[in-house]
Amino acid sequence: MVTSISKAARAQVLWDAGHKTVAALMSRANIARRTAERYLKKLKAGESLDRKRYKTRKKVAQTPGIIRKVISKVRDSKRAYSIRMIATASGTSYGTVRTILKKHGSYA
Repeated sequence: MVTSISKAARAQVLWDAGHKTVAALMSRANIARRTAERYLKKLKAGESLDRKRYKTRKKVAQTPGIIRKVISKVRDSKRAYSIRMIATASGTSYGTVRTILKKHGSYA
């Protein structure tokens, strides 16, 4: 079984072993120059090489009022409206309107 060790882990091990140059990281850990420079900068500053967690995007609330507006626009209209027109009229985004219509069975 072959296991792969991450570049950051290899760099950390070499740093702990006393190899503190870009050339050492490049040759011994097979890391690109720019990556080795970035790792050394972080290690010298005492920072971790772990990746930062990114914040998740907040979902738009689908309030009953918005849902009612969208559904009524579709059902009570005499002509066919596009999703973008419904979104503009209800003051919400295309994606929200599409999700509402898909959820409530009005979108194929």
